[in-house]
Amino acid sequence: MPEYILNNDRDYLQNLVEQLLYKDIIAKHNIKMKSLIRDMFLLLMDGSCEANSLGVSKKLQHAGKQISITKMGKILGISSSNAKRYLEYFEQTFLIYLVGRYGKTNEQILSPKKLYAGDIGIRSVYTGFRDKGAVFENYVYLMIKDKQPSYYYENGIELDFLIQHVDGTKTILECKYQSDLTQKQRELLEKTVAEKKLVINGFKSLELLKKL
Repeated sequence: MPEYILNNDRDYLQNLVEQLLYKDIIAKHNIKMKSLIRDMFLLLMDGSCEANSLGVSKKLQHAGKQISITKMGKILGISSSNAKRYLEYFEQTFLIYLVGRYGKTNEQILSPKKLYAGDIGIRSVYTGFRDKGAVFENYVYLMIKDKQPSYYYENGIELDFLIQHVDGTKTILECKYQSDLTQKQRELLEKTVAEKKLVINGFKSLELLKKL
């Protein structure tokens, strides 16, 4: 957002989001409850609908976490079907991106999706610039989103991204901003079949993404 970079005007980004919410979601889909859409956007940026491995939700401000449609509906006081429909509206405006699980068809359908902000600056305006690991993971996703990555999940352990290339080869990526893999993550990374296995742990290692 060049104007924000030049003027550091927080209100500019907030007004921009308000316009997107009204024109591309509220007006386009004739939604009467305008405040509901605004509240849902704050909820998505705040990360308050995270689903853990048991399908139970908890509040954490963290990009790239699996989200619970059921939890979102309960917080907003709407049905799960409406929450899902509104979530799709946000995805269509590119304010958010949703990433599914890699696996069999039933796993892809039944597993929760991970959510990433379409713009890190906009996310930070609403949540503050915190949790650099989550921000870094979001940034990596935006760099590789055109490759349609999935997340990899097995026995309660998750690896951030799996890319299946057009030639049939696979690349697994794990984002660890200035930190290390856990023992279980390392074991899963080692045993998973993929031609490339990359740990992106800082800005210098982002250069590896250009070779994908």
